[in-house]
Amino acid sequence: LKISVLSRMARWRRGTLFTSLVAFAFGCFLLRKVRDAGVAPVPKLVFSDIDGTLAHYEWQLNGFATVLPGRHKGLATLHYDTGERVDCLALPSSSSGHAYISRWTYSIVEELRARGLLFVLISGARSTTYLSRRNLLPTADLEVFEGGGRIWRSGRPDEEWASLFREFVGVSSDLGSPLPLPEPGNRPGLLWDAFRIMRDEGWHPDARGYETAFRLTISLESADGRNLSFFEEHMLPRLAKQRLGSAINLGKVDIFPVISGKANAALHLLRRLDVPPEETAMLFDDENDLDLAKLCGRGFLPTVTHEQVRLHALEAPNWKVSASRGPLGTEEALEGVLQLLPAATI
Repeated sequence: LKISVLSRMARWRRGTLFTSLVAFAFGCFLLRKVRDAGVAPVPKLVFSDIDGTLAHYEWQLNGFATVLPGRHKGLATLHYDTGERVDCLALPSSSSGHAYISRWTYSIVEELRARGLLFVLISGARSTTYLSRRNLLPTADLEVFEGGGRIWRSGRPDEEWASLFREFVGVSSDLGSPLPLPEPGNRPGLLWDAFRIMRDEGWHPDARGYETAFRLTISLESADGRNLSFFEEHMLPRLAKQRLGSAINLGKVDIFPVISGKANAALHLLRRLDVPPEETAMLFDDENDLDLAKLCGRGFLPTVTHEQVRLHALEAPNWKVSASRGPLGTEEALEGVLQLLPAATI
């Protein structure tokens, strides 16, 4: 599989990266038109979000499953209200608490890879969270985290991708800067300029463990007036002038360079691998996944955590929402991908 990945990467045509990305994106648009006229082809690659998709937090299980401690540290059993029991690995606690991945999920991912499918983890998680959990996640051929800001191939940073972020984030461990990095308030770059401005204006931005983004917790109603409506009306235009974008992820607002984002990172990888988006699938659940999910030939939703995702799913014939919830929904989605692939040969 690694030889196959390298051979695909070797066919990558050199040239100005942004020019090529624009051409590639236009090709993606044409391919989507072809897809809309028929059935999507068998996928060669699957993207998978992590939080809410592969891994499920205890608060997301409320109402249909209870977490029971396992016999050993790091293990747990989910007891569904239907009587089903699902053995899981418990990921280390983050700001959102512990998350759980079923043991069967790991087995299905390995079977997908054994049949030649490239498996890509793509997450909005901050670097510290992702890296602390990395060895407990299903094995991936490629890894994208910080919402597209960081790409790792074969366990090493994609330096070409990282170099595009110099103007925005200044220093980067992906380009060899020693850790720990300076405090966000002391880092150079357009992103950290915005961080300092928002901090000084009372927004309480959170950059712990981030290198290419920061996060805001914004309520619909706020006593000081800094609510989501105010943010969208007054802050988004200011951020856009600095070429910064935003996405909602599990109720938080992530701020990042416009060249980042899951869709842009995925297009970069697909171009290098010479895999058209029509020949990909995606497992996802939240609004920050939508731009990428719309590019992929198929979509599988173990759960739906945002109203916009639910509305899009109603109009997307190649998207399938799992009938089960939580880890069982993840298994159902992965098995749906598996059913699309040719049978294994001995």
